[in-house]
Amino acid sequence: MGAIGYCPLTDGHWQIKRLRGEEILPHSYIDYLLQTIGLHFNPMLIDIEVGVVFALTLLITLAVWAAENRKAHRR
Repeated sequence: MGAIGYCPLTDGHWQIKRLRGEEILPHSYIDYLLQTIGLHFNPMLIDIEVGVVFALTLLITLAVWAAENRKAHRR
């Protein structure tokens, strides 16, 4: 708990799954979703890819926000 990437919703989901008898759960929810459709990857690779997607999304969001902010201040 409290690690980078920690999600309280996933933690709650895992607790419910354990109460329902599931004991072997993957490291991350993305890994869990991929496994449910039959895809198995290295968990470290999944974490890296999720981090890259998050960083790119953040950068694109900030760039769009900055462009709109500059545009609004020019009026």
